[in-house]
Amino acid sequence: RYWEPVEEAKPDFANSQIIIPMTVLMELDHQKDELSLRGLHARVVIEHIAHQMANSGRTIEDVINFKKPVSIGYLNQTLSILPVPRAFSKFLPVVPDASDKDGWIVVTALYAQMGENGLDIFNTTNKLPISLPFIGDGKTVTLVTNDINCTNVAETYGVKTSHL
Repeated sequence: RYWEPVEEAKPDFANSQIIIPMTVLMELDHQKDELSLRGLHARVVIEHIAHQMANSGRTIEDVINFKKPVSIGYLNQTLSILPVPRAFSKFLPVVPDASDKDGWIVVTALYAQMGENGLDIFNTTNKLPISLPFIGDGKTVTLVTNDINCTNVAETYGVKTSHL
């Protein structure tokens, strides 16, 4: 019998809350002016996000921190944008360098994951500052990436990952 590769389970995105780390928006902003395929893709993604926001009647401030996620009209999904407060970094065992985009994406997933576990991020009496109102309902935070190094970094922080 020959060895057969195990087929990796694909994530089910139905009824998901899609979180875009603020780091990703900033990176798209830096790439949008490139005269390359990458620049074109950045512009398309930015336009798509802007279109979703405009059609929702919500501002970016409404969408940040899960205050009012935007329904994107596909598989009952919602979209939120999540910045990580600077104060959160003091609770990290290792703080990524400011230029480490993958590291900050993983930290954003960790921040959301800790909120999913019911810790209150806005209450300064807790040792860990976490709780995000739309995540503590039994959903699982999964970082979806095809970047092997990002997966490795996520594993060091205890963040679940999945590949497309």
